[in-house]
Amino acid sequence: MNISDIQPVGQNVLILPTESATKSTAGLVMEHSSNVSAAPVRGTIVAAGDESKFKKGQSIFYTRYSSFRLTIITPDGEKEFTMVSDDDILAIIKTKK
Repeated sequence: MNISDIQPVGQNVLILPTESATKSTAGLVMEHSSNVSAAPVRGTIVAAGDESKFKKGQSIFYTRYSSFRLTIITPDGEKEFTMVSDDDILAIIKTKK
C-alpha cells in the first residue's frame, strides 16, 4: 500500500506525525513529555476527507489517544501515519511568511 492509495472520508484526516518517541540504543522507548497521556502530538496533514475543514499541508496539534495508526510504504521506506477526525485536532500551527 502506498500513501497515494489512502483517501480519508468524511471529516477524517491522515497525518504524518512530526514528533515521536525516541528509542535508545538499548531499545528503550523514551517519550518527550513526563505526562505523556496529556501531551498533544504535532503533525502535518497529508490527506483530508471531503468534509474536513482542514487542508493538506497544514501543521497541527492533535490528541494522542483518539487516533488510528497505520504503517504505509513510501518511496523513503515504511512510515507510520495517524488517522484522526476533525474533532480530535486541537490547533493549527501558523507559520510566519
